[in-house]
Amino acid sequence: MSKSQAIGGGILATTALISGVFAIYGPKANFWFEGAKAYLGVSRVLECKAGQPCPSNMQRFRFILAAIPLAHEVSIKTGVPMSTMIAQAALETGYGSSYLAKQHHNYFGIKCNGTWAKCVSRFDTEYVNGQKTGWTSQFRSYPSAAGSFYDYATFLKVNPRYAAAFQHRKDGKRFASEVARAGYATDPGYAKKLHGIIDGLRLEALNVPPSEWKLDPLFCSSFDRKAKLCKEKN
Repeated sequence: MSKSQAIGGGILATTALISGVFAIYGPKANFWFEGAKAYLGVSRVLECKAGQPCPSNMQRFRFILAAIPLAHEVSIKTGVPMSTMIAQAALETGYGSSYLAKQHHNYFGIKCNGTWAKCVSRFDTEYVNGQKTGWTSQFRSYPSAAGSFYDYATFLKVNPRYAAAFQHRKDGKRFASEVARAGYATDPGYAKKLHGIIDGLRLEALNVPPSEWKLDPLFCSSFDRKAKLCKEKN
């Protein structure tokens, strides 16, 4: 899959995506594969967002398959758990069905700041004092899926409020809990939804073990906690 293309866009046949996953994980992929198929057949965790098409089970499955190689690469270089990364991308985009994902390669709902090169306005659902509301916000636009995945990992790392999450890089669910606790999303049920996707899809089985981390020195150069995070494997 070209990283300039949208994830799960139907460019590759499902069989080719499955072959790619087995090439990375070998026999261990069987455990994940069977669990993911069963989960998507009965899943009620994902609530389709207003204004978005509801993806079929096959579309969801294709999205996860296509996201795995990129998430694997980013996890090796950054230490962010694959399970958390894929679950957030799935939840934030409705398994790749959102406008931001399809048109702007934004898979994590990250908003613009004053220095971002290209932004796009979209209506955004938020929760204020537990009540669901919404307004128009500016979101980051990326030239590729890879740009979005790497920016997501960088965004978490350079923001001190997410520092606690990096104490749990071996545990995607605890990492997700800390990200939610730090305010990544206003949805009070955000962590629970991520846990449901991680458990249902057996994503923890795909996490890259620390022995395989090859943290990128260039990526590490931007980390506030470089000594603790990056010197482990560099």
